[in-house]
Amino acid sequence: MKIKVEYDTKHPKPDQFRVTKAFRLQADDGQKFTVWAGILTDGASIPSLFQSLVHPISRDFPADAFHDAYYMLNNSHHFSRLQVDLYWLEFMKRLNPNRPFRTYTKFLIVRIFGGCNWRYYNRLTLKQQIDEAFE
Repeated sequence: MKIKVEYDTKHPKPDQFRVTKAFRLQADDGQKFTVWAGILTDGASIPSLFQSLVHPISRDFPADAFHDAYYMLNNSHHFSRLQVDLYWLEFMKRLNPNRPFRTYTKFLIVRIFGGCNWRYYNRLTLKQQIDEAFE
């Protein structure tokens, strides 16, 4: 799968990419997801200390962009955090099938620590979420 992104060198946070063309992912259960043009993503939010084990950019980058989008805009859909994480796992396995260690390591870390981000965005209004996701 090819997606179009550009490196946003003007964004105050480092390593931010902007999706320049919307794309869709479809889950095995038929659920369709759109990742919108203009949304910011950093791929996998891997601290630099661990990037030698799990690099933030890989074949599963579209899955990571989906995950970032649906976390940041969690007031715009009806999916729970667990559902978003499970769809993300499905997409990672499909896009990067030969890297199960990477896939399950990322999934486990997000299941343990991702609740902080989910709750942060959940406290924002939808307008604030949109402002942060597309700033």
